[in-house]
Amino acid sequence: MPPSGGKQEVDPQITWHAIRNFLPFTDTCLAIKHGLFLPPESIGDGIFNLGSQHTLKVLEMAELIAERCAKVLGFKPKLEVLGAKPESEPSKFVYDSTKLQNTGLELNTQLEVEIDRLLRACKDWFGANQ
Repeated sequence: MPPSGGKQEVDPQITWHAIRNFLPFTDTCLAIKHGLFLPPESIGDGIFNLGSQHTLKVLEMAELIAERCAKVLGFKPKLEVLGAKPESEPSKFVYDSTKLQNTGLELNTQLEVEIDRLLRACKDWFGANQ
């Protein structure tokens, strides 16, 4: 059990500066639908990577969401980044979905478009008045 009484602490340096591959949900759904209707000869061993060209730091994604919020909802949330910047930058990585794309799948939803849709939906669902 962690020393904090069962609650695991998260290092904000690692969290904000970690690099992640962000895949718009619309593209995720398209990939699932595509996979369900693949002919057996296209499936091969059945193992496919699903990722996007959007590899960003978590902080960069949070900043993008805040910018889109300003444009879509008319206010920009304040981001509070805790902890110092790490001494070294995490290495970038490339998420390779070539095998899946070679089956004819085309993923091209822009992150900004997906974020805007989600912000508008949240406003509708939760009645955000801001």
